[in-house]
Amino acid sequence: DIWSFGCTVIEMATAEKPWGSLAFGNMAFALNFIATSEDTPPVPDSVPPACRDLIAECTRRSQYLRPGTAELLRHEFVLPSKGTARRARAA
Repeated sequence: DIWSFGCTVIEMATAEKPWGSLAFGNMAFALNFIATSEDTPPVPDSVPPACRDLIAECTRRSQYLRPGTAELLRHEFVLPSKGTARRARAA
């Protein structure tokens, strides 16, 4: 789902679990916290702004406010940069 994708992007960008490696003592506490709180996983300031925006969109608490896959494919972080597109056409 979209929430899990956002958490995966956090892991890829930080090489850490979405809530931090020491955030939860056990799985039951983690599940309860995530299900009952209004918090979203923290994203370090070192993550590029477009990536931070993608993560924020994916980890909105309400599933109804999260983008769908088609919308995510149009996100600036997912779209190839102009330089990348030119190199791909030249290859």
